[in-house]
Amino acid sequence: MTQKPQFADMKALYIPPFTQRYYYDRDGNRFTEPVERNLQPTGIQVFDRWLQALSKGQTDSLRFCHAEGIDVQPFYGFIQVLTGMSQSDFRDRYLLLLADDLLRFTDQTLAEVGRRIGMTGKTSFNKFMKRVSGATPMQRRNALRQPGDLNRYVW
Repeated sequence: MTQKPQFADMKALYIPPFTQRYYYDRDGNRFTEPVERNLQPTGIQVFDRWLQALSKGQTDSLRFCHAEGIDVQPFYGFIQVLTGMSQSDFRDRYLLLLADDLLRFTDQTLAEVGRRIGMTGKTSFNKFMKRVSGATPMQRRNALRQPGDLNRYVW
């Protein structure tokens, strides 16, 4: 019997980059409210620290493992068991969520969004987005953004 991974829902693990959300009252006055950011969505310390690193665009798993004092291969197996995904697939899906938020809700340039999610430049970001989402960053931004989305959040 195969068990379903404990953390198969990527959105439940996602730590958004935004700290506050703008909202307006009936009179049109603008206010902010905190965005819920669970920095420990799993309760598993090393995994939560990996999620926090990814949310900051720190995508180098070798560097992360070295800093944590853990072996890479067991860590990759750990990610596989917990999520049902390879470490690289998990990382890519997580970074796509992060890129989607930044593309949709900010006016950052494509190069800035790419750097924010850990890409080395606009070209690597473009290749990443085409591989993971099937669209260029600009196509993705245009597909995601709705009226009123731009600058809805503070980050």
